[in-house]
Amino acid sequence: MTETRILVVDDEAGPRESLEAFLTDLDYQVETAVDATTAIEKIRKTSFDIIITDKNMPDTQGSVGDAGMHVLKFATENSPETQVIITTGFASLENAIKAMKMGAFDYLIKPFSLANLETIIERIITYRSFINAPQAFSNYRSLHNEILESMEQSTLSEEGRNTLLRAIEEQIDDSFKVRKRLENIIIEQRDSLATIAMHAAILHEKLTPVHDSESADLLAKISYIADRRL
Repeated sequence: MTETRILVVDDEAGPRESLEAFLTDLDYQVETAVDATTAIEKIRKTSFDIIITDKNMPDTQGSVGDAGMHVLKFATENSPETQVIITTGFASLENAIKAMKMGAFDYLIKPFSLANLETIIERIITYRSFINAPQAFSNYRSLHNEILESMEQSTLSEEGRNTLLRAIEEQIDDSFKVRKRLENIIIEQRDSLATIAMHAAILHEKLTPVHDSESADLLAKISYIADRRL
């Protein structure tokens, strides 16, 4: 966990400091920013794995605005491998869809459960471990957006929608876990083939001088097949 760098952006000291303490206790490397301008400067200088930013922060003139969305926009354009989690005290499915379409990984409504946040962070770390991490993140966002858009027509309350969304996310996680297991099998097979190819090549070199042509040819063939399948 110590290799995961997280930037927490919130103009309110209480939530910002609470998140910093919570994430530090989980052994993440945590930095904070009190506004969008400071956050953007930090993103310019440091590579963060995850950004957790409040959506509703004052703009540069001090008026209430969506400065957190500026952080999201800058991060997605300048640090595409960084995953952004948007937080807000104002529940709105429309805002959630907008944030996801702009590239946010997820969306949390204040006050949110720290356990939910931890789950999202662990999900990001898991998806980052895929061989093709960008594709894993893209697939997750596509599924997430489809679910959010289908919920727009729902008569459920915001709380009900949020509860349903989290339940569906768990199902998405289960499907990704299956993919991860399959990927691990592929990696193990690749490593085994690499070992076979290496040992076959070594034995081929040792047998060639003593003119064991049949064994040498067989080893050469094994090495060739293993190489092709890597």
